[in-house]
Amino acid sequence: MRHGETDWNRQKRVQGKRDIPLNSHGNSQAKALAKALNKLRPQAIYASPLSRAFVTAEIIAAEHGISPKPVVALAELDHGLWEGLTIEQVRADFPEQLALWLTQPQLLELPQGESLELLLKRALPALGEIRSQHQAGETVIVVAHEAVNRTLLCHFLGWDLASFRSVKQENSAVNLIRFYAEHSCVSLLNDTCHLKQAFHK
Repeated sequence: MRHGETDWNRQKRVQGKRDIPLNSHGNSQAKALAKALNKLRPQAIYASPLSRAFVTAEIIAAEHGISPKPVVALAELDHGLWEGLTIEQVRADFPEQLALWLTQPQLLELPQGESLELLLKRALPALGEIRSQHQAGETVIVVAHEAVNRTLLCHFLGWDLASFRSVKQENSAVNLIRFYAEHSCVSLLNDTCHLKQAFHK
């Protein structure tokens, strides 16, 4: 799942490893998500240690009487010098890099930040470690970030990281990946129906 909304999301600022908290709307989104998942009965909840993800996980976990476990490797992509900038500011200061990011994101290492390849190299083993701690048939929740989720979903969909921008991840979106003995299956992608139910009655 992706965390709820922050002020930087609303302001359309580049948000990476800076610890930007949920805003009031983000808290409401997390509560709607928790309510939608109250019949899921997960065995465990893991989350990025950045507060916007971890607090989202705490709100979900409270419905199940468990506590989320932080996983440092699930922190958001380090956007380096882009952190906190609006897209207009990035376009003005880093025009060539932005053009590459929008067309061939797999080729860009963000200025003083990370590349998608580096992100995948830390996030995928972390997810594998989580899987190794659970038995077949168990349900586990992982709360992370837009770039983390997009990158992992590209992997499990069998897509190259060139397709990174083809995967949408709204705030508090739910994705479902089923793992079998010899393969995995993405059976739900960017689901936000719980927000429609909560905010559009």
